[in-house]
Amino acid sequence: MTFGDIAYHLTGASADASGVNRTIDAGGTLGDVTFGDVTMQVATSASVTSGFYFHITGDKGIGDVKFGDINVTATSASGTNQYISVDVNAATGDIASFSMGDVSLAEVSPSATGDYAQLFVTVTASGSIGDIDIGDVSLTATKGNVYATFNFNVGTYAGDLTIGDISLVAGANAGDRAYFSISLTGDTFSNDVTVGTISFDGGAAAVSVTANILADKGNITIAGIEVHGTGAPQFGAAYNLSVTGGDIHIGVVALDVTAAAAAYNVTSVLASVVATGDLTIGTVDYSGYKEAAVGQAGETIDVSAFQGPINVIGTDRSDTIIGNDEANTFTGGDGDDTYDETGVTAQDIDAVADARVIDTITDFKAGPTAGEKILVDAQHTGVAFYSEKTAATLNDAITVALQAMADPVHEADIVAVKVGSDVYVMVDMAGNDHIDTIIKLVGVDTNKLDFGDFTVS
Repeated sequence: MTFGDIAYHLTGASADASGVNRTIDAGGTLGDVTFGDVTMQVATSASVTSGFYFHITGDKGIGDVKFGDINVTATSASGTNQYISVDVNAATGDIASFSMGDVSLAEVSPSATGDYAQLFVTVTASGSIGDIDIGDVSLTATKGNVYATFNFNVGTYAGDLTIGDISLVAGANAGDRAYFSISLTGDTFSNDVTVGTISFDGGAAAVSVTANILADKGNITIAGIEVHGTGAPQFGAAYNLSVTGGDIHIGVVALDVTAAAAAYNVTSVLASVVATGDLTIGTVDYSGYKEAAVGQAGETIDVSAFQGPINVIGTDRSDTIIGNDEANTFTGGDGDDTYDETGVTAQDIDAVADARVIDTITDFKAGPTAGEKILVDAQHTGVAFYSEKTAATLNDAITVALQAMADPVHEADIVAVKVGSDVYVMVDMAGNDHIDTIIKLVGVDTNKLDFGDFTVS
């Protein structure tokens, strides 16, 4: 069963309450159901309540259910409440799959924050459902409320869930709200979830921008989380992200904001991301975090609570970067940055063949005229226990460093070894003549690097 595009346009100066119903009801098994694009545009100078209702029922099962793009735009002067409701129900059977194209909902110029543009999708099956695919979702609440909610409640999840990019924009008016939610209930969902980039953008402290992805035990991959805004909106207050799943991987967390120091941080962004398995991040990018006042302090970028090798990019101010126990890559940017390696777990390398984790700093500014620091733990804290060497390869550098740490006359706890155009810093944290930390300094030479570049505790 196939339907073409459906469009509903309402204009004028009179108050209205209207709706359009599309009902498909089969007492037995219903085959594939396809709708084209669905467009609703309301531009009136009066109070309006209008809606599209799609009721699709196949008591003993339904084939593939497909919707094209969904577009709702409200430009009414007052009292707008428009919505699209999609209800799919297989009371005693399966649903082969469900898909919807790009979703765009916008309240662009209403007069009150009590105005709404809404999409409600409810899919219910006593049996199984196959793949669930949703395109890009754009929710814009310039002044008003924009909601898109997807609720699936089925006996068995036989397929995966895919969602495109999710863009959430709220205006600068108190009460402006952009809200996205998808939940998977009924049977335990344990398949894969793939989501594009989730973008948060609010113009004031009193707005609400929310994304909820509740996937039970499913493994979730999110391409990125972008945070935009100027001034007051913060996570846990104006911005809220809630994600539940098994293993959760986030490709990039990027802050593109102008705000006071410490107003935003990766920990607060991910505070309500709960993984029953591992939570890993690919890149944490603070390069777009601009100062709200001249001379503002840098940021503390702490990724120690997250798993996986992480690429950290700092601001153009003087930041402190704290890594985890993985092989991280740090780019501090402008300013005099501090790299805190004191919390890492000792690796206890005592031979070339041992596995090793190496942090890399791509832009360390070395020497007495620079203000950057590397914080390390070592048994001895004085310059007498610092040594510089040269080697042809990393393996040779490890051998040279172990020899320097075991030297009975000139024992070294910090050994900086030049290999080609880079320097590898090897640290004996416990004083047992083993290498516990390795830090690669890209493009640094030992003729600039000195003990003053380290703070040893």
